[in-house]
Amino acid sequence: MNAEEIGWNEMKGSGNSIPNIKDVYPDSYLVDYYFSGFNKDYKGMDWESLILVLEEHDGGWYIVAIVHSQWTI
Repeated sequence: MNAEEIGWNEMKGSGNSIPNIKDVYPDSYLVDYYFSGFNKDYKGMDWESLILVLEEHDGGWYIVAIVHSQWTI
């Protein structure tokens, strides 16, 4: 709840993992609920995202995947 930023068909966080959502769901639309971090001592190295992946089917939009992303070493 209360994400700092919301990415509409855009991933807000980035790290050393290569995102493959568009490879797996090429016709999808994604909504990224991004949190830049929770502990100021970590200087953003504790960012997290909850990403909903949606696809259109028979005139309606359906969630086809729920993805958790976060900072990694």
